[in-house]
Amino acid sequence: MGRNKETLCKVLDELNQQYPENHTTHTCDITKSSQIDTAINEAIDIHGTPDLIINNAAIIGNPQRLDTLQEEEITNIINTNLT
Repeated sequence: MGRNKETLCKVLDELNQQYPENHTTHTCDITKSSQIDTAINEAIDIHGTPDLIINNAAIIGNPQRLDTLQEEEITNIINTNLT
């Protein structure tokens, strides 16, 4: 899963070349619960119930002092990294 479909396609191509299995990708913004639900349901429909799910989503943002960040930036970082 990822936000960028083009990047996901590149990763899928690399996976399929190295490991010719049944891989799929799903475009999803993890800050939007409806997109998470859709992506998970699509994955379950294709592959069945997973044994393990790893959430590796994160953003770093621009390194700077916390007191200089805009509220929107802080909210985006927290919503992506901690939820």
